[in-house]
Amino acid sequence: PLPGRPSAVNATIPCPDGGDATFEGEATAEVQAGQVSAEATGSLVTRKCAFHADGLGVVVDSDGLAQSIRITLVPRLASILLVAESSGRVGWVAGHRSGRCDLANKVTSRISLEALWGGAAPVARASGTVCGRKIDHELHLVTGP
Repeated sequence: PLPGRPSAVNATIPCPDGGDATFEGEATAEVQAGQVSAEATGSLVTRKCAFHADGLGVVVDSDGLAQSIRITLVPRLASILLVAESSGRVGWVAGHRSGRCDLANKVTSRISLEALWGGAAPVARASGTVCGRKIDHELHLVTGP
């Protein structure tokens, strides 16, 4: 996106174990006070999006989860701040169980590039509610196989 001007975004990505997720919305970016910020808002539709959680295969479908994502890069501190919020209703299948429920989550992460160069794994915190249960988990972010 051009600084300060909203741009349409439509992107589909594959899920780790099959299916896909499509984000539709708009994004803006701005540069000020020594930092770069990008924000995207819109809807995330998942179609048979499959992944593993705690060793259990999970498949999720949604007609549209409201999304708000903000990423801020602070070059002088060599850090990135990520805040992503999701809310809406999802259908799920895990093993022989299935259901449909509401979720309202917030994922936050402050990633220090200096710590990454030193070998530390970036960490995110997921909090909110999933299917009526409160969650508050620390997630270790990893890339690759």
